[in-house]
Amino acid sequence: MKISLALTTALTFMTMNNTFAQDNSDRIPAKGFAVFEEKGHFQPYTFSRHAVGDNDIQIEILYAGICHSDLHHVFADWGAEEYPRVPGHEIAGRAVAVGKNIRKFKLGDSAGIGCMIGSCRHCDACEHDLEQYCEKGAIMTYHGIDYFNGNEHTGRIFRHLCCS
Repeated sequence: MKISLALTTALTFMTMNNTFAQDNSDRIPAKGFAVFEEKGHFQPYTFSRHAVGDNDIQIEILYAGICHSDLHHVFADWGAEEYPRVPGHEIAGRAVAVGKNIRKFKLGDSAGIGCMIGSCRHCDACEHDLEQYCEKGAIMTYHGIDYFNGNEHTGRIFRHLCCS
């Protein structure tokens, strides 16, 4: 039942044709489906994301997946969780904004994100393309703090995501 509900919710959301623009406060409005407590049900959730920084790209999410690990986190099967929790990673979409230091992407390019959205980019591990072992800590799509701006990432199936 949990899996069916989560997948139905995710698929319903992913087929919505909403567009969210950056607002005047430099925050990016976003919508997703969240669980607000351990035994809760998915509900619509409105929140905002940080503005696109010099080392970020903003991705309009066209496709995203929910895997078993997302559901284990949502339902606290592996230990205590923080809520609200919006599951989802394995994201594919297109770049709709690109920071000034980005060289590998331009507007309209296809882009994807796994479970990591950033790292310090300067430690020995990062300089050897081993960001998952970042000495400062990899920034995850959920259960992670973006130490560049202090925002928590709680896993997001929504229309836009910024990543470093």
